[in-house]
Order: sequence, then structure tokens, then C-alpha cells
Amino acid sequence: VEEEEDAPVPAPAPASASIPLPDTINIKVHFWKGQPRVRCHVSKDLPQPTIAHKTIEDSYDILVARIKRALIRVTGLEWPSGGRPYLQPTHTTTQTNYQELNEDNFSDLVAKVWCSEARRLDDLAEVSVNVFVYLSVP
Repeated sequence: VEEEEDAPVPAPAPASASIPLPDTINIKVHFWKGQPRVRCHVSKDLPQPTIAHKTIEDSYDILVARIKRALIRVTGLEWPSGGRPYLQPTHTTTQTNYQELNEDNFSDLVAKVWCSEARRLDDLAEVSVNVFVYLSVP
């Protein structure tokens, strides 16, 4: 009796399978006093708002407007003219490697970071994207 060849076994799905983006992503904004990509510490008296970002509708300009609105409560510090928000690509990335956000890369980077965090965390409700805004004394 001849043995039949086993049918090929399908390869398992890759661990990095794409997780669909939700309609709304939480963006945690961290205001820090200091220069971008230079080690500095959070000031306890600065707000740390969470912005509900609609993935389809909201643009980079809308995020910037919401950040500026949150800064109204901050006294003695300002976001320098031309300053940009910085994205923490992974939860272990150091400040020197944060990525500057702009109109061109905003949607892609936010989606990429959200998906990376979603794979890392078990509870999708806990997933957020960390954005850092560096403030200076006027």
C-alpha cells in the first residue's frame, strides 16, 4: 500500500497581521519644556490632554489647532512659531529618535504607530499614540 503524500500545510498568518484602524484614535499630547529631540523631563504642572482623532476626517492642521487650544491653559510657556509636534514611534523610542510630524507624513505615521501599539497591547481600548510638543519661555 502506497502512502499518500500529505497535502501542503498552509503557512500561519504572520504575527504582524494588519489590524484595521478604528474610526477614532486616541492621541496623548505631552507638553514638555525644552528643545525637540533633546532629553528633557515632563513638568507636572503642564496638561497632558488626550485628543480623539478621527482617522478619516481629521488632518494634521486639525491636530495642531487642538494642541493650540489645549495650550491656552498654559502660562509662562509657548509653542515656538514654526514648532511641530513629535511622534514617539514605539513605546521604547528615546526622545532623540522621535519623528517630526508634518502635513505629508501625519496620517501614515499615526496609523503605523497605532497599529504597532495595537499589536503590542491586548486591549485595543488602551491603545494610544504619544505626541510630544516642546515649549519654551517666551
